[in-house]
Amino acid sequence: VFDLDGTLIDSRLDIANSVNVALTLSGFVTLPTDLIITFIGDGAKNLIAKSLKALQRLNSTLTIDLDRDIKKVLDAFLSYYPDHCLEYTLPYPGIVDTLKDLGHANYSMAILTNKPLAPAEKIVRGLNLHSHFNCIVGGDNPWGVKPNPGALKQILRDEKALPGETIMIGDGLQDFNVAKAAGVHFIGFLQGIGERDKLLAQNPDFTLEDMRTLPEVIARIEMKFFLSLPKP
Repeated sequence: VFDLDGTLIDSRLDIANSVNVALTLSGFVTLPTDLIITFIGDGAKNLIAKSLKALQRLNSTLTIDLDRDIKKVLDAFLSYYPDHCLEYTLPYPGIVDTLKDLGHANYSMAILTNKPLAPAEKIVRGLNLHSHFNCIVGGDNPWGVKPNPGALKQILRDEKALPGETIMIGDGLQDFNVAKAAGVHFIGFLQGIGERDKLLAQNPDFTLEDMRTLPEVIARIEMKFFLSLPKP
């Protein structure tokens, strides 16, 4: 099960640009792109909430009604972003070949993202990655956003997979925490959007710097899993 933003795709610039457009359309000033990028990962609503709170911190005279303004900016973001989500977004190096290799090895693959489903599906299809995945579950699902394990557990039920047979691959703390909550294995991608130091501080059993090495890391997890099974 793959995270999307920061794991399969580098979508930072399109997301940050869309947040700034939404802020401008809502009557606010823009934020530095690098700052917005640090807010990515916990879903669109949290992305906008963090952006507005940053505006308040940077300008103490700015009056923001969070309940009202989050909705206003979020609506503008959700209206703009789907039409501009593929301007700069690309798969990370090695992703395409790695997915092909895993598919040839008959792994069942899914995407679990906190991004709303519509733009997630548009991006995956637009980058010709869709054929590799049995399902895509977005952040607007009925089971909860990561780190809530509800959606991940639903994927396991749909795929008839046990936690010990399942790996969550992601770049952020929400990915680590959802894997832990669901009892599945975790691989941390250290070159994504998430803060690598915070992820490493959790002492994940498996990490990688390059997606081209993912099959090797999966093989190590499989070996560890099989060695842990009771002997007949």
